[in-house]
Amino acid sequence: MASGKPNEAWEQRNKEEADESDPEEIGDSESNETREQAGDGDQNETAAEARESDEATEQVAGGDGDHQDQPTAAGTSGGAGVDEQLAGALSELSVTEPGWLAKLLKDTAPEWYTLLKDHMLSDRFKDFEKWLETEYETPDISPPKDKIFEAFKKTKPSEVKVVIVGQDPDPQLHQANGLAFSRPDNDHDVRPGSSLSVIFDEMEADLGEEREKFTRPQHGYLGKWAENGVLLLNSILTLRVSKSGSHAENTWDGTKPQQMWQSFTDKVVQVISEIPDKRVAFLLWGKTYAHEKDSSITHKDRHLVLKAGHPSLNNQYNKPDRNAYRADPNRQFNGCKHFSKTLQSFREWKIPFSWNFE
Repeated sequence: MASGKPNEAWEQRNKEEADESDPEEIGDSESNETREQAGDGDQNETAAEARESDEATEQVAGGDGDHQDQPTAAGTSGGAGVDEQLAGALSELSVTEPGWLAKLLKDTAPEWYTLLKDHMLSDRFKDFEKWLETEYETPDISPPKDKIFEAFKKTKPSEVKVVIVGQDPDPQLHQANGLAFSRPDNDHDVRPGSSLSVIFDEMEADLGEEREKFTRPQHGYLGKWAENGVLLLNSILTLRVSKSGSHAENTWDGTKPQQMWQSFTDKVVQVISEIPDKRVAFLLWGKTYAHEKDSSITHKDRHLVLKAGHPSLNNQYNKPDRNAYRADPNRQFNGCKHFSKTLQSFREWKIPFSWNFE
């Protein structure tokens, strides 16, 4: 009998500590204990009523669930615990609920969202979403919202064979469509842009002597490329019209949207390179943005990684009369031979692939 008193004191001390604890810290265990106490209280009351008459006993034997629903003092306490637990769950849900940009990717390309959702649900990315939403309140942000993830819509993760990484969207009004280097799909009569013309020039020069012939498109829409496993990925997915690189400028708290988009597309490249048993050709075009993706590529022993300068007429290394610039092949696009090298790798991998999508 003497041992009972220390136990009673220990239980009393635990009760006092529990009363002083933060309700969020004790969470599920407190609410579960309360519900158990509530259930015991209900059953004790029911048992007492049952002993008063045989008829009540028969009713109890057939319907425990009805008696558990009866309100008691303990039951009220249990309800409060459940309310606290529910409030905590709702609070947690509000934190993990995807923002508008994450929802857009989820609706547009659910397979990609599954791979990228942890990145997009971070607090940092949510802050970026809020900023970008205010940007889209003006009419001069490109591409349109529904085209931001067009590249992901056209090319599923399991279908990716080649990843071409550029800089940012076409700065001309109504020209960006979410596919790097591509013109809009609403008019196949739209001629290729200047960068795409440089790309086509290199393809003709590079593939002309190969058995794999290349038919030069007369339009600038690269939808068939995307549908045949070429992920046309810009490092930065948005900008202000007529201001190339505008979403690389300082914004809130000194943070650059370029950094946020770069970290997002870094993650894209990483998850592609980590898909089991998959071989991919990564073509990184542009020293300032695209070449940085090299550090995000894992398992390089089973992938092809090629670097060249940006295929832009503004790239001094691409101008034929500027031979002095040709000393750095990583900054020059002309003569990079990425297309024939890609074909050679796919032949070695015994994976069917062709650059002739027309």
